[in-house]
Amino acid sequence: MVELKKIFRQAKESDIIVNAHRINNGEQISLDNKSRDFFLLERNDTNVIYKHMIQLIQEKLPRYVKATPFDIQVLTPMRKGGLGCETLNGILQRYLNPADGRKKEHMNGDTIYREGDKVMQVKNNYQLEWEVVSKYGIPVDRGVGVFNGDMGRVLEIQEAASCLVVEYDEQRRVTYPFSLLDELELSYAITIHKSQGSEYPAVLLPLLGGPRMLFNRNLLYTAITRELCHDSGEQRHGAEHDRQRQREPPVYGAGGQDRGAVREGLCAGRMRILGRASSPVRVEGGFR
Repeated sequence: MVELKKIFRQAKESDIIVNAHRINNGEQISLDNKSRDFFLLERNDTNVIYKHMIQLIQEKLPRYVKATPFDIQVLTPMRKGGLGCETLNGILQRYLNPADGRKKEHMNGDTIYREGDKVMQVKNNYQLEWEVVSKYGIPVDRGVGVFNGDMGRVLEIQEAASCLVVEYDEQRRVTYPFSLLDELELSYAITIHKSQGSEYPAVLLPLLGGPRMLFNRNLLYTAITRELCHDSGEQRHGAEHDRQRQREPPVYGAGGQDRGAVREGLCAGRMRILGRASSPVRVEGGFR
């Protein structure tokens, strides 16, 4: 078995890389908020976490990491629950891409897709056609294939044609008939599992109690190392990151509870953490 010891995404002096190695080794991590890229924000109420998460994405983090709110990623261990990605996507959509008379919408099952939404392809589709168009609307490139984990933005919803247009990286545009919308999900928040191999300029990681099997050392390590730091003005890229995802956010993580359980909190890019953590996180119990 080969074990990777070096992290390429962060600068050597980053507390993200230091704490990532500590987690990997089952050691305590320090959350004294003296770091430049790894912070704990103590919040004990889910609704308060929602409020601060939105403030971080809309106002504080874009200036700090020189990115847009669209680039900042919320990661969570779970799909269900108050801080699972299904609930978070509805809340974040409401505040980051609110409804107005100018944006068209389409309901698919329990999900509202709105022009401007951040979405993710959730299965490989080798037949889906894409094209790149010039500013005059003339196609300049074409191809096929959209893959699990590709992220894009909803450009247009055409009710008369029963389709939705998504633009992915490199300006690739894909037209989805409404019958294929089960292959798309809102992606303001995604599971840590889905983020593997990706990079973001900043990450928010909300953590609450949940299934013990989801609160393990490997998952927390993955979430923390999704962040891409800057070193001497240049971004360091992990050699293995996905072709389509070019940025990775710093993470905000939650502090530790009795018996090593994760305390309520929010982790976010340049490692910030919302949660209760009066003492350093202990990973030897809950994270293993």
